[in-house]
Amino acid sequence: MKGIIFAVLICFSFGLPVQPKLDEQKVDELNNGKLSKFILAFAQLSSMLERPLVDLDFAVQDLSEDLKEMQEEVSQDFFQRSAQHKKIIDDLDVLLGNAQIEISNSINLVENVLKNQLVQLNNKQSSLQDFVSQNRVAIQREDLMHQTNSKQYEEKITDHQTALKILDKALDIVQKFISGELDINQRDPVQRDVQELSGCLNKRYGNYPLVAALIESVPTFENMKQLKKIRQKLVKIKQAVQDQYNEDLFHDRTQTSLYEKRKAQLEKEHSIFQQQIADNMFSINTIQQKIKVEEDFQDMRRDDVKRYAQQRQDENEAFAYEIAIFQDLKNMYLTEQQLSEQAVNFINTKQFSDLLRSNLDIALRKK
Repeated sequence: MKGIIFAVLICFSFGLPVQPKLDEQKVDELNNGKLSKFILAFAQLSSMLERPLVDLDFAVQDLSEDLKEMQEEVSQDFFQRSAQHKKIIDDLDVLLGNAQIEISNSINLVENVLKNQLVQLNNKQSSLQDFVSQNRVAIQREDLMHQTNSKQYEEKITDHQTALKILDKALDIVQKFISGELDINQRDPVQRDVQELSGCLNKRYGNYPLVAALIESVPTFENMKQLKKIRQKLVKIKQAVQDQYNEDLFHDRTQTSLYEKRKAQLEKEHSIFQQQIADNMFSINTIQQKIKVEEDFQDMRRDDVKRYAQQRQDENEAFAYEIAIFQDLKNMYLTEQQLSEQAVNFINTKQFSDLLRSNLDIALRKK
């Protein structure tokens, strides 16, 4: 029965006409609703068939119940859709909030941590490079000083060795006079040797005047006692020269050892600086890579923010459209309900019976 009534209702929704004579204002008003229009038509048909309106009452009651169920179903669907919409918007708001927080945290990490670390590392790199430059300058200065000292030492050693050789020859001459190997009265050959020895003395040598005077005094001695005094003085001078030679040799060895240690220390520092530069450069590259990763992450999350915002806008627009549809359906069902109630009340009035009777009389006269 319900299926047939719905079929009739659908037919009337596509324009099933009512008897032309029912053109009064109330009828026209009730014809605006599909269900009320159906009720009027069904009532007219029942009257023409001289059937009671009891069936119509049951049918209208069923239709009214169905209409209420449809309203409840639409309301329930809208309630569920509203809950779904709220959850979608809430979820998108959470995603948006999380993305914005992550972007803010990432920016803070880059600007206030990583870039500060990068500045510090770059400053350290510059300082390390300055240390390396200073280290190289220090090594060059040590090399230059060592070369200068070595040259001066070599000159001193040469002077000492020359002086020792001359003193040995002078002592040899004196010893030959003392031992009688040379005749005291034959001094001319000795004079030539002494002049030659005196000419070989390096004037840079510190004891040059004294040594020269002693050597030149060898040919002028008057007796053996004087000659032995000359020998004694030459021996003392030779010992002093030998002592100075040994002292200079020890000093040179000490300075050479200090130079080698100092240079080794500078080379070690240079190696340490180079390793620190390499390690610091690795740290710089690591920080730069972290900054790049964070900036890429920020770009990705900004794209997510745009996508979430677009999804939220699309959802709001879709939900607004669905609200409009719901309101239209709600208004339509409410109107149908009100008009159907008015139609039921109207067909039970004397006015409706009079209208039906008048229309039937008109129809019979035409036949």
